[in-house]
Amino acid sequence: MINWKLWAAGAATLASLAFFAPANAGEIASPVNVRSGPGTNWPVVATIPAGADVQVLTCASGWHWRWCKVQAGDVKGYVHQAALGQSGGHVDVAEVVTTDATALHKSPRIFSHVITTIPAGAQVNVLHCASGLGSGWCHVAYGGALGFVRGGLIERNTFGLPFL
Repeated sequence: MINWKLWAAGAATLASLAFFAPANAGEIASPVNVRSGPGTNWPVVATIPAGADVQVLTCASGWHWRWCKVQAGDVKGYVHQAALGQSGGHVDVAEVVTTDATALHKSPRIFSHVITTIPAGAQVNVLHCASGLGSGWCHVAYGGALGFVRGGLIERNTFGLPFL
């Protein structure tokens, strides 16, 4: 007998993976969630890709984090300050880079096949991190290949924003 709830959950998972698997792995650009308010309890209203210029409208300290109200085109909302970086005289959504040389694994297991080694400071495009950026395993694209890296070995390259 088929467990329809389990089948539906599996089908939804496969559909979401198909949605996130691009025709060209290089087209993905580690987006940041834009929320309707300053905190993770507020709903996500949009995403902004890494490298996109944003206008910082205001920044304020929250309960645990510093949140900034930003605008990028028609998108307006709040992002965590740690997601913002500087590029020349512009503020943008910071790219995600490796903090050290790291293995790109075929699956999210330490002993799985290594596809390639990503050098320190290399930009990767994050599709999803199981436990959030900076922990667990993250599904990434690098050099046209898709694989998994330890989340603790990648971070947003913020360059510091002293004016916020």
